[in-house]
Amino acid sequence: MDSGEVESLVEASRSEVKRWGGDAPGYLHLAAVLDRRWSVEFREAFGEDGIAAVEERLGNAVYVGDESDVRELLSSGSRAEILAKLRELVDAAPVTDDPVVLTKNRPAEATPADGGEVAAAAGGPTPTAADGSIPESEKPAQDREQILGLATRVAGERIQGREAEHREVAALLLAESAGPIIVTGERGSGRTSFIHGLPPVLADAGVGLTVFGVPRGQEVSPEDLYRLLRQAPDDSVIVVDDLDQRAMLRDQLPMVEMLRALRGASESTKARVIVVLEQASLGRFESYVTDFGHIVALPTMTDDAGEAAIKRAVDKIAARYEKVRPDDELMSAVSAPPARTEKFAHPGLAARRLDIALARAAIEGRDTATIVDLHRDGSVPALRRKVEEMSTAMKSRVKGQDTAIEAVTRRLALTRSNLDLRPERPNGVFLFVGPTGVGKTELAREIARVEYGGEDALIRLDMSEYSDSWGVSRLTGPMPGYVGSDSPDDWLTTKVANRPRCVVLLDEIEKAHPVVWNVFLQVFDAGRLSDSRGVTADFRDAVVVMTSNIGVREANSKPLGFGAAAGVERSRELALGALKDTMPPELLNRIDEVAQFEELSLAAITEIARDEVDRAIDMLASRGWTVGVDDEVIDWLATTGYDPAYGARHLQRNIERRLLSDLVTFSEKGVSTVRVQVRDSDIVISEA
Repeated sequence: MDSGEVESLVEASRSEVKRWGGDAPGYLHLAAVLDRRWSVEFREAFGEDGIAAVEERLGNAVYVGDESDVRELLSSGSRAEILAKLRELVDAAPVTDDPVVLTKNRPAEATPADGGEVAAAAGGPTPTAADGSIPESEKPAQDREQILGLATRVAGERIQGREAEHREVAALLLAESAGPIIVTGERGSGRTSFIHGLPPVLADAGVGLTVFGVPRGQEVSPEDLYRLLRQAPDDSVIVVDDLDQRAMLRDQLPMVEMLRALRGASESTKARVIVVLEQASLGRFESYVTDFGHIVALPTMTDDAGEAAIKRAVDKIAARYEKVRPDDELMSAVSAPPARTEKFAHPGLAARRLDIALARAAIEGRDTATIVDLHRDGSVPALRRKVEEMSTAMKSRVKGQDTAIEAVTRRLALTRSNLDLRPERPNGVFLFVGPTGVGKTELAREIARVEYGGEDALIRLDMSEYSDSWGVSRLTGPMPGYVGSDSPDDWLTTKVANRPRCVVLLDEIEKAHPVVWNVFLQVFDAGRLSDSRGVTADFRDAVVVMTSNIGVREANSKPLGFGAAAGVERSRELALGALKDTMPPELLNRIDEVAQFEELSLAAITEIARDEVDRAIDMLASRGWTVGVDDEVIDWLATTGYDPAYGARHLQRNIERRLLSDLVTFSEKGVSTVRVQVRDSDIVISEA
C-alpha cells in the first residue's frame, strides 16, 4: 500500500476518534473506516455483521492499539492480510462496559473517564467527581440543561390547535418499540413551535421524558450527531430540527454521512429520537433512510386554532417594530389564505407577510404600514388588472389575433377568480397553432408581461432541441454522476422552482420526442415535476404555452363562402384534425385551449409596423437621436416584402436594413437629427 493511502486511512481513523472517543486512532477506529472504504473485502473478512462487533466495543469505550500500531498494520501486506490480522485483534478485544485501552505491548487497564471519573461496576454506587458531586454525564435527563454542549433543554409552552398530533407523538414516545419519529409539515406550519409544545403535553400525560433540541445555528457534524444520540440519557428525547437543511437534502449531493450517523445511532440509542423536516424534503429523506420511523404530519390548522396561532405569530413580529404600526386592513390581509405560489403555510406565512410589510414602511420612514406595503410585487389578485383590461392590453400589442387573445383571457379569468375545477393544474395550458410570424410567441411574451410583470418571467424552450429521448435530462436533469448532473440551473425544473409565477413557452412542440411529451403530461395533469435529485417544481401558478405549425396548410385551405366567424372555427377544426394525426390524444386532452392564429392582413401588418417604428424612435431618442418619420414610410415598410405566408417577419428586416443601417452614415458625420421619407418608391433619409 502506498504512503498516500496509508495517510488517508490514518486521517479518517482520527475522525473516528471524534465520533467514538479515545486518545488516538486504534485498530477499532481503523476497522470502522475500512467498513466504508473497503466494504466488499471487509465483509469477506468480518462477515455481514462484523461491523456490529466493532461498534459494540467502541460504544463501550474499548480502544485497541494506537496510531503507530495502525500505521504498522497498514504497512504489513495486502488488503486481505491487513483485514485478517485486524479481525484477530478485534476478536481478541474484550467486550466490556468498563473503558479500557489495549496495546500490543501492555495489558488492559481501566482508564479514567471524562473529568477524572471512574465508571462504577455493575450494581455499584453512582460515581462521583473529585468534589463529591454527580458528574454531568451521570445525571438523569430531568436534572440537565444540556447534553454534551450539543443539545439544550426545550422550554415548554402550551400550543393550541395541535392537540391530536401532540397526543400521537406522546403515545409514540411512551411506546418503547415505536422507534424514531418524523415530524413534517409545510414551511411556516409551526414545526418548531410544535416541539416547544411537547414538554407540557408529556408532563400532563405522566410521561417521564425530558425534551432536548439541537439549537438553530448550532453546527453539528455527523460525528457530533452520532455521539449525541449514543450518549444521551435513556430518559431523554433528542429533537433534530431542520434536518433537511443540516443534511442538505435539497442539494445535488446531500450530506449522506449525516444521514448514516442518524440511522446508525437511532438504532442503538436508548434515548427517543424526533426528526423535524419540511414536507417537501420527506421524499428525498426516505430515499436515503428507508423505513426510519413513524411520520406525524402537521396539517393546516382549523379555523379557531389557526386564528389563535396567527395572532401569536403576528404579535411577536409587530413587537419588533416600535415605530411602525400596521393598519387594520393590513392585519386582516396577512391572514388571507396562501397564494398558490407562496411556499409558506400559516401561521408562519402571516408572520412573514407582516414582517415584510412593516420593514418596507420602516425603510421609507413611515409610521403606518398598509396593504400596499404587502403587495408591492403585484402578486396579489386584488391589485392585478381585471380580465377586460388584460384583454385590451394584449390586443394593443398583438395585432390581428383577437380570437386567440379572447380564448386565452377566458381561461385565465377562471384561475384569477379561483373558479377552476382543478387548482393543482397550471393556470392555463394553451396550444397556439398558426403560420409563422403571426404573433404566437409575441402573445406568450404579452402573457408574461401582463400576468407576471415582465418578459423575464418567460421561460422559452426550443423543442427542436429535444428531438431525442435523452432530451428529458435537459428538463429534469441526468442521474447523479452523468454529464450535466452538477448543473441544475440549466434544468427546467430549477428555473420554475426559482420562479414559479412564469410562462413556459414550448416552441414548436411537435418537434419534441414522444418521451419528452410524456414528461409534460405530468405537468399538465398534476402541476408538478420532480428532477433527478428529488426536488419538485410547482407549476400551479405557471402558464404553459405550446406553439405549432401543424395543420397550417389545412387550416388555410378553407373554401370560399364562409363568414369570418365560421371560417375561423373551420380553420381551427382542420388544424385540430392535423394535430390528432401527429400528437397523442392524452396530450391533446390536457390542453385547456387551442388558439387558432390567422394569417395577418395588410391592415394588421401596417399597425404592427407603426408600433415597431415607434419603439425604434424611442430607442434612438434614448441614445440622443431625433428622428422624424412620415406616414408613407410606415406603409412602405409594411408592404415591401409582405407575404401572408410569413406574417410580419419582414418588418424587422426592413427596419434594420432600410432605416437603422442608413443612420450609420449620419452617425459618422456627427448628425443626430434626421427625417425619413419615401421618394420615388424608396426610403430616403436626410438631415433635418
